[in-house]
Amino acid sequence: MELIVLVVFFGLTLISVPVGVSLFLAAFCGFVWFTDIPLMMIGQAMFLKLDKFSLLCVLFFVLAGNLMTSGVIAKKIVEFAEALVGHFKAGMAIAAIVSCALFGAVSGSALATLAAIGGLMVPALRKQGASENFSVGLLTSSSILGIIVPPSIPMILYCLVTDNSIARMFLSGFIPAIFIVFALCLYAIYTARRDGTISETTYSTRTLWESFKSGIWGLLMPLIIFGGIFSGVFTATEAAVIAAVYAYFVELCIYRKLSPREICRITIDSGVTIGVLLIITAGSLLMSEFLTYMQIPNQITEWTVATLNNKLFFLLVVNVMLLVLGTFIEIIAGILIMAPILYPVAIAMGVDPIHFGLILILNLGVGYITPPIGVNCFLAASMFDRPLSKVFRAVLPTLLIMFLSILILTYIPTLTTFFPEMIMGPIK
Repeated sequence: MELIVLVVFFGLTLISVPVGVSLFLAAFCGFVWFTDIPLMMIGQAMFLKLDKFSLLCVLFFVLAGNLMTSGVIAKKIVEFAEALVGHFKAGMAIAAIVSCALFGAVSGSALATLAAIGGLMVPALRKQGASENFSVGLLTSSSILGIIVPPSIPMILYCLVTDNSIARMFLSGFIPAIFIVFALCLYAIYTARRDGTISETTYSTRTLWESFKSGIWGLLMPLIIFGGIFSGVFTATEAAVIAAVYAYFVELCIYRKLSPREICRITIDSGVTIGVLLIITAGSLLMSEFLTYMQIPNQITEWTVATLNNKLFFLLVVNVMLLVLGTFIEIIAGILIMAPILYPVAIAMGVDPIHFGLILILNLGVGYITPPIGVNCFLAASMFDRPLSKVFRAVLPTLLIMFLSILILTYIPTLTTFFPEMIMGPIK
């Protein structure tokens, strides 16, 4: 009977019904066909699932990210990154990677990071002499840092579904993000030496100081967020509200590049984005409620523990499954659908909940650049006016780096859990 519900969901998705509506209709059919629950309780279940204070955290971070993506924050971050590392071998490429990481701490989104940083850095790399394949592939892949560097919207949603600490989840992303930045920088340096690309930027303390002063308002935002959360001054949800107010203040009063009309448009567009997100969340949580009512997670847990009986093999299977899933489903829907199913299994297998959250997010995020339906690749093809097949070929080298990074981060959990346990102590 549960298979029928899944067939309904995938059938609706294949005929282009929005994911959130597909989830709702499939779960609704499941409740009507296979349970005796009154229909009124379905609506009550959706309301109760959405009636969570922590969900506001997602909404306000979306607003803050959209404000800073549309303003001049991205340009200021790029200028600072160029002044900081642009003089190194492959300096412009390293600056592009660092810019994606820094902007990820502002936007929390892979697509927003590619849209904001890619449009600035790909032409700069091409001007320096880097090949088109290298430039497009590097920026398309580096944008994944937008969902690994805290504050990350997927991290918040994972914690919302699994009832884990958002602050602890944020802390888990720092070392993995640095690890991936380092891996991509090594690739950039190797490519620069192979192709003979020379950085034309020279180091200047004055330029670095000027770029820092100019971009200080954007660079301060992550410090305010994390400083407030980890010092106990405010919660993660309150931090999201402060981030949104701070974004309004910086764009309207400091940089003043956006008119009040544009600010209103961005706010309205953010409301539309948030509305779509809430529909997906409601549908996903209702599907989760149906699966829980039918005891599907318990059955999967029992079967997995009895069949696999090996944590390492289980993690490998999960990685492969999530990578495949991430190629054709958006990361938010992927987390909301898969986390309730896989989380109990992971806990039963002895996997740290925070470590599992990072594995889930990283795999679904890499799905953004994995053929045949990598969402970031479609955006890159549109942005840089290149055939999709060429974009897929361009990301292959960095995709291999991402796969290797996933394996290392999966099987060395200390890289993920070190900061959370050092600052907040072990999970009790």
